[in-house]
Amino acid sequence: MDSKNHNHDIKLSEEEDYFFYAMTMATSITIPWTIKAAVDLEVFDIISKAGPDAYLSASEIVSHHKTENPNAAHVLERILGFLVSHSLLTCKAVTLESGHVQRRYGLTRASKHFPIREDGVSLSWFPMLAAVKEYLAPWSVS
Repeated sequence: MDSKNHNHDIKLSEEEDYFFYAMTMATSITIPWTIKAAVDLEVFDIISKAGPDAYLSASEIVSHHKTENPNAAHVLERILGFLVSHSLLTCKAVTLESGHVQRRYGLTRASKHFPIREDGVSLSWFPMLAAVKEYLAPWSVS
């Protein structure tokens, strides 16, 4: 590939990065709502209680809840992946004895502020504001 085409590819990639950044900003309500879902599902607390460097699979996280939904782990994977894409969780692939690859999720330095500490301090309540009608009312368009 000549350098002219290569430079065009780089510009296209940079433009894609800006597009995705713009998309994130335009849909930023999704970030607090997804954090809220993770807080409601105790994702951060469950990983935190597993240990300081713990990595858990979606199935392991789901096992802490009573659910009859056979797709619960798959649905949770989507939430976890979104949080990874916003650096609120880390992810690593682990090859199981069966040969299957499993994604496991751990806390980041940022997400370590969401589990409720022994002294009761946590940022877990903050995304809940996104669900409070009185908080959202000033932003509504008439």
